[in-house]
Amino acid sequence: MKKALFKNPFISMVLLLFVGVGLVLAGSNMSVQVKKGRVREKPSFLSRILAEVEYGGQVLRAGKEGDWIKVSGFSGSEEGWMHASALTPKRIVFSSGQTEAGGGGGGEDLALAGKGFNKELEVEFRGARKDLDYLWVDRMEAVTVAPGEIVEFVRDGGLKTPQGGM
Repeated sequence: MKKALFKNPFISMVLLLFVGVGLVLAGSNMSVQVKKGRVREKPSFLSRILAEVEYGGQVLRAGKEGDWIKVSGFSGSEEGWMHASALTPKRIVFSSGQTEAGGGGGGEDLALAGKGFNKELEVEFRGARKDLDYLWVDRMEAVTVAPGEIVEFVRDGGLKTPQGGM
């Protein structure tokens, strides 16, 4: 039976295509598209943070589990997990003519640019929508929560991750 499968050129071609696509996806470079991409020990938001990769930084995709991408290349030979929403297969370039991702605007500009938004667009939007109150949006954007506080909140509330643990 095995010999019959591989004698059919169509089936052989399809199998080779799947293997080739799998190899390309498994080892492809990805760019961080958020201000600070957190690399975690396990595929969970509550897992220990191993490193942070700045906007535009490159990581190597080493695998996938649900919405989590296994990455390497962020610090030596270490591997970790990043949520897929923090990554893009596109190479991020800060200005025309640059071939490598590098420095550019400040952290606030980078965070907005990663979302396709910039200060000028925000000013224009706010000017056109004077009936909207941005006070609480601005306050929420200013809030930072330490990872330890999140873990404490989850433990105190008896919450469980979809994987069943902390």
